[in-house]
Parts: sequence; C-alpha cells; structure tokens
Amino acid sequence: SDPNQKGNPTYCGDVVDQTLLLLDQDHRGIFNCVNIAENISRYDYVKEIITQFDINCEVKKAEVGVFTRFAPVSLNESALNKNLNLTGINIMGDWKGSLSKYISKLKRENLI
Repeated sequence: SDPNQKGNPTYCGDVVDQTLLLLDQDHRGIFNCVNIAENISRYDYVKEIITQFDINCEVKKAEVGVFTRFAPVSLNESALNKNLNLTGINIMGDWKGSLSKYISKLKRENLI
C-alpha cells in the first residue's frame, strides 16, 4: 500500500441515504456514490482521523511497500459522481464533514 494512494474516503451512512433517495425517486442505473474529495491520500485521511479524535501523536508517511497488499491496486482510486450529479439529487457531502459525522456518532454511542 502506498501512503500517497489517492481516493475518496466515504461514509457508508451517506451511501445508504443516497441510495434510499435514488430508490425513492425511482432512478435506475449505475451510480458512484462517494464523498467529495480532491487529491486525498491515505496519509491525509489518517492524519484527519487523528486530528478529529484530538489524539496527540505525529502521523508520519510510511515508505512505499511497507504494507503488503494481496491484490494490486491503482495509485488513484478516486471516483466521480457523474451519473449521480446528472440526477440533480447528489447529497454526498464533503469527506471531512462526513468523517466528523461518523466520529461524533461513535462518541455518542460510546463505541470508542
């Protein structure tokens, strides 16, 4: 795994809400449902998790190849909500806000 690998961190609660809205409005087809993120690396994502949990530690980038993956993956796993945007009902929010929503839920439910 590469700490510079890019993607769209996405909260599954947002995917559920978006899917229910698509079903409710009888949309059919293939839709990406990802949170909005531009050039977010795994390093950026982990660093934001540490920040939002207010944990006092330093996050360092790992060297490429430190974490072995069984399957090869692209360095860019980013996705666009193209078809979802065409429906006019894209409710997928920003990844940081969705991460905050998830962490708040964990704290409220004493799951951490």
